Amino acid sequence: MNLWYPIKKFLRMQQYGWLNKMTSKSHLINKEEKEIIGSWAMRGERVIKDSGCQRVEWLIENHLTFISHDKSGWNALYYDPIDNRLWECIYLHGEMHGGGAPSLRLVDKEYIDENYGNIEIGKNK
Repeated sequence: MNLWYPIKKFLRMQQYGWLNKMTSKSHLINKEEKEIIGSWAMRGERVIKDSGCQRVEWLIENHLTFISHDKSGWNALYYDPIDNRLWECIYLHGEMHGGGAPSLRLVDKEYIDENYGNIEIGKNK
């Protein structure tokens, strides 16, 4: 293993500002937001995640609470403990590997009942 790899990765994260971006409270979901779209771009043979994709991943890993997968198994329902809203993680590009970059969209109770069945949602979940 190359011992310089972790150092290079840290410096690259600092260079692009990812360290500050991904630890900031400004990446929490605003009350006005209804969707957060992530996308990928190709640079040569490398996939580059845009800020929307990085934000969705950060929210899922650090803030939102997982509730359930939908009937297809692809989409996932998450709970925001700050404002009690429900968000669905979706993949908008079925033609891409794994469906492409993750995105989040706000969903209502009717949609949840139709796609996730009867599930309990709340602060104790």
